[in-house]
Amino acid sequence: GRARDLVAGHRRYVFTMGSRPARQLSAAGGRNAMNAASLRRDESSKPLPPTAGELVAINLALQSRQLIGAMRELHDAMSGNPAVLDAADLWLALEARLALGATRLSPAIAMPHARSKSVSRLLFSMGRSADGIEVDSTSPGVRLVFLVVAPPDHISEYLRFIAGLSRFLRQPGRLAALRGANTDAEVRTLLRDRVVR
Repeated sequence: GRARDLVAGHRRYVFTMGSRPARQLSAAGGRNAMNAASLRRDESSKPLPPTAGELVAINLALQSRQLIGAMRELHDAMSGNPAVLDAADLWLALEARLALGATRLSPAIAMPHARSKSVSRLLFSMGRSADGIEVDSTSPGVRLVFLVVAPPDHISEYLRFIAGLSRFLRQPGRLAALRGANTDAEVRTLLRDRVVR
């Protein structure tokens, strides 16, 4: 008797589910799909967290008054890092990228950058000029130069780092703090959120 009751109950359950109108099932499925799509859009619209890079060189007394010369100083300072596989080839990539322009973030900050197979991970170096560096005829007073390099296949990491560092440097007080730093250690403290530790 109990077995028959269980079977009968199961049949009633199946019958009830099976008799649900198809359009109701379709609507429910559609709502679930729309909710999932909305969730994916919400997730994709969230900004990715900025990527940290390896700060391999700091020069608080750049000598060159031209951007190309300042870049060379920073390039040479980072060339001894094990992640730099071919310093000469890296310099060619930086020159080629510079020829395309668009390296100045503000009247006082320049960020020349390039992707090259000559490095194995994202690196950057920072330099400061007391007298000002000429980037172009309209920008003779750049004080800070950030040189950023990354491997060709690290596109997302590279773009996120540049965007994050750019936002960071535009925050009130950042420029003055970096210009006023007296030691490499002070610079690293100011840049701690952008630097791999």
